[in-house]
Amino acid sequence: MDYAALKLELLDWLEHLEDAEKIELILDIKKSSEDGIVAYTTSGKPLTESLYIAEVEKGLEDVKAGRVKAHQDIKDKYRFNG
Repeated sequence: MDYAALKLELLDWLEHLEDAEKIELILDIKKSSEDGIVAYTTSGKPLTESLYIAEVEKGLEDVKAGRVKAHQDIKDKYRFNG
């Protein structure tokens, strides 16, 4: 099958796609092909520059809103007492 036919097949599939998660994944692929991947999440999701910046901004908002835990609290929670 040539690329033109494959693209038409994909367009047809996309037109009828209702799964929001798959649509988001496809948008991530599109974005990464435009921006280039600059980082990965801890779960392995690629991040383009714009997605990376959005994640950093979200983290800064969490800090401003007090949605953080002290380093010592985390160390204490996971301290091995064995």
